[in-house]
Formats: sequence, structure tokens, C-alpha cells
Amino acid sequence: MRRRNQPVCSAPRAWALGLGLLVAAHAMPAARASGLDDLRTALGGLRGTAPVKVTLTAQVATTSKDDDDKVRNASGTATLSAEDGPQGLRLVYPREIIVKATAEGAGRQTDSTAPIPTRNALNELDYAKVHSMVHAAETLLVRLEGAKLKAERSEAWNGKPARLLSLELTVPKNQQFVDKQSATLDVWIDEAGRPLASRAEATTKGSAYIVVTFEAKNSENRIYSIAGDRLLVTRRDSSGSGSGAGQRGETKATVTLQAGS
Repeated sequence: MRRRNQPVCSAPRAWALGLGLLVAAHAMPAARASGLDDLRTALGGLRGTAPVKVTLTAQVATTSKDDDDKVRNASGTATLSAEDGPQGLRLVYPREIIVKATAEGAGRQTDSTAPIPTRNALNELDYAKVHSMVHAAETLLVRLEGAKLKAERSEAWNGKPARLLSLELTVPKNQQFVDKQSATLDVWIDEAGRPLASRAEATTKGSAYIVVTFEAKNSENRIYSIAGDRLLVTRRDSSGSGSGAGQRGETKATVTLQAGS
């Protein structure tokens, strides 16, 4: 005689329930990786260390205006060669470039407003900036730390199918005299997540000693290419403007990189 309230066939029911949950779990689609995830993964495989030789050329144009309202324009060009490999990054500055830059520096000793176009061009070819172009994957990965993906959409780049990622970047905290700062980055990636081009913009506003205010805006466009297992920046266009304490200035620069054997 069977007792009341005794469960009947409880084991088969539990087995059926477990099987149903397992089937449902396998039927659920896997979460799709975001474009930012694809980009980071692709960059991880493009940090090549094989030796590379490159030639870089910088063209810089500056415009400045002081209290006297006199506009000063200057433009300069500089070219150097660089080699990166297991021994590190080596830059070779042609002697004629060094001679011109030295002469411009001497001119500043007697006239603080004397043009220094060659020196301005060389500023675009310093170690940090050249390193960021021959180690583009490493540089971009650092910039992506803490980045937030704001939007992702299909948008062709230079006639090629691509995805456009719009990112909000982190900015340094506790900067003296800085009241407001923002930084954004747009990156076009191919179907494998590899970067094709990028556009960065940054704005800084601040004040010092109550009466002095300043504002600076900077933008930079980069075009990428792949050489073996290394990501390179083959072109970098940047512009910056600033105002404060009665002075205004604007700088536009283009740096091109050509890889050699």
C-alpha cells in the first residue's frame, strides 16, 4: 500500500528537467565580441620584433600671434632614417639638418620670436613619436586602456569595407590648472579587427591664478599598414591650437613613413 504524499518517479523527472536545461543552454547563441575586443585581439598579434628600417619626413607649419597682433608664419621640413630591432630604436639625423637646427637655436638667443621651422619639424621626429609609429600596435593598446566603446557601425574607409569604432578615452587626473579635459578616438578596422586608420581629438580647458584662462585643442589622424607581423603608421597628420595670456598659436604637421629593406 502506497503512502500518501510520496513523490512518484521523481528521479526521471529531475533527469528530464536537467536535460532540458542543458539543451536550452546549448541552443542560446554565444555573446558576440565587440569591435573593441576584435581590435585588441588583432593588435596583440601585430607587435612584431623583426628588424625594420624606415625613412621619415616631417613637414610642419606654424602660425602665432602675440600681444602686438603681429602674425608670424613659419614652415619647415626634416627627414631622417630609423632602424628598429632587438638592439632597440636608432635614429640617424643628417648633418645638414643638425646644422640648420643649431643655427635656428642661435637666432633665438638674440630674438625670442625668431622662426625655428627646422626645429619644429624635428620635434615631430623625436624618439617617442618615431617609436609610436614603428611600434603602432603597442602604442594603440596603451591608448585603449580604460577606453569605453560608445558606438560601432559599418562605414567604409578608402573604399574598403570597415567598421568604425567610436571610443571615449581616459584622461590624466589631478593636473594642475586643468579644469576640464576630454579625449575621443575613432578607429576604422577591417573584418579581422586590424586597424586601417584612426582619428583622435582632445580638448583641455583651464585657468591659473583666477585671471588667466587657456584652452587647447589637438587632433591627430593616423593611417596604418602591416609589414610582416608589425603594425606601422605610414602617415600621421596632426593639428593643434591654443590660446591664453594674450597669445594664440596653431601648428599643423604631417609625418610620412616609408619602410625599406
